[in-house]
Amino acid sequence: MGKKLQAVIFDMDGTMVDSETYYAKMVGEIVAQYGYTFSKEDTVRLYGCSIELENILIQGYLKQYTLEEIQVLKKTYFNEHPIDYSVSLNPGVRELVELLHENGIRMAICSSNEKQAVERMLRQTGLGKYISLISAKGDVKEEKPSPELYLHSLRQLNLEPEHVLVIEDSVYGVQSAINANLDVLAYCNAPVMLNYPEGTKKFPGYPEITDYIRTLL
Repeated sequence: MGKKLQAVIFDMDGTMVDSETYYAKMVGEIVAQYGYTFSKEDTVRLYGCSIELENILIQGYLKQYTLEEIQVLKKTYFNEHPIDYSVSLNPGVRELVELLHENGIRMAICSSNEKQAVERMLRQTGLGKYISLISAKGDVKEEKPSPELYLHSLRQLNLEPEHVLVIEDSVYGVQSAINANLDVLAYCNAPVMLNYPEGTKKFPGYPEITDYIRTLL
């Protein structure tokens, strides 16, 4: 990043909160109810994927259901077993958000999840007061790894890519940011090995991400 940092865009699931593990567990439990075991390969594909791809992966096991029926089945199960975002915030996220706020850096969230889920996360974690805007499922036609969602965020921020940094955790999300010509940091916390695009800046935790961002302030 050659120009002054003005904004940071966070992905939500997996990046800000440890929800990818929760989603993988829930999907595994859904297919297990029908006598199937969700494969390791499909679990890897789940990380950071769109809701549509998630439904397609489940349908690979539950072929008797349409994608629409799977969405209803899944939503019902998730509602019966809701994630508690207040205890799912990844270590170091709050400290980084507060540091960025103190330095006048704007923050946004760009998520493949539904906007209601992002808003619930912000309420439960108390981070809503720091976030300027949300781009989420439904705001654009194409989801990650398409650049559309990040380009939508840039338009809302009214900033050029060289002034913005992205923090992502999934291959889909990292590729989406790259496709939007954005600098991206990969938070590598997944319990499965992910094949990030060549040259991706990878960090094991938020202390390391924070140290890197300090050099940009």
